[in-house]
Amino acid sequence: MKKNLEIGIIGINGKYGKWLKSFFRELGYEVIGSDIQTKKTNEEVVKESDVVVFSVWPRVTVQVIEDVLPLSRKDQLWIDITSLKSRSSDALKKSHSSVAGLHPMCAPSVKNFRGQTVIFCPIRISKDWEKWILSILNNSQAIIKVTDPITHDKFMIYVQALPHISYLIMASIIRKMDIDILESLSYTSPIYRIGLDLIGRILAQDPSLYADIQMLNPNVKELMKAYAKEVKNYEEIINGKNIDKFISEFHLNENHFGKKNIQESYQYFEKIIKLLTDLTEENSIIIKAKEDKPGILKQIADIFNKHGINLVSFHSFKKDDGYEFHIGIDRSKNDKDIKNVIKKINEIFY
Repeated sequence: MKKNLEIGIIGINGKYGKWLKSFFRELGYEVIGSDIQTKKTNEEVVKESDVVVFSVWPRVTVQVIEDVLPLSRKDQLWIDITSLKSRSSDALKKSHSSVAGLHPMCAPSVKNFRGQTVIFCPIRISKDWEKWILSILNNSQAIIKVTDPITHDKFMIYVQALPHISYLIMASIIRKMDIDILESLSYTSPIYRIGLDLIGRILAQDPSLYADIQMLNPNVKELMKAYAKEVKNYEEIINGKNIDKFISEFHLNENHFGKKNIQESYQYFEKIIKLLTDLTEENSIIIKAKEDKPGILKQIADIFNKHGINLVSFHSFKKDDGYEFHIGIDRSKNDKDIKNVIKKINEIFY
């Protein structure tokens, strides 16, 4: 496919719309878009674009697509990136264009798709357009899962709706039982800390999206029945002090997940605990660098080595304004030598 394609994003001022604009521009494409209060309209975007991306709330996706159907062309590609696919794919198929669904399984806070799962639904698409999409995803090092819209929506009740509602219920219980969050953290275990962080991540975002995920997917009704049934099941087990039944349920779940999956999950969780320990270590310091260049880690380590300071952990994180290095040291971060080293490194790199 030619590199001089015009990419049109409907919903360009939303979080994912902004992310996609940056993503496509970095690939060298011209990007235009429309949104509430933009000069350019949805109709103008469709007329001027080779690829039309619908990045709007799930509840309005179908209507937005149907409003511009008369403007679709056979040479175009229309893509929906919302978290529900069956309803939007039915609307897309009414167009004259090649149509596909994409669902990035990550928030628009990531830098790119590297290591992230992106679900691809090739609804009705030409070989050239399919090749174009797959080349972009492969070049961005995404993990590509190919499926159909119906299967996608069925799995979303387990991948999205189930964990979301579980943590929202946990948040409601903590609130309604009037639990002091800060006080509870003084008693925390790693699993509770991570649970609170997952709640915080959800509550920091727009509730409308989570409402759409729960209420627009017809499969969620079946999920909620199963959820209520299991809550009742465990209520009876625990209130009846039925240890044998509890252990039996435990082993049934263990067998279903399988030893390999359980072991991988256990090791993954241990890595998370280790990372959290390093990042919250009392003698952990943070150093920032504006530039990403070869040898920067060696330069930083050499400065610490020159002053006889041993490093016990080292983690780097990409930020919008550069990099952050979280470094664990073998002495108090309030030590005079440590403060001098930090000052020297910051003068060099930041």
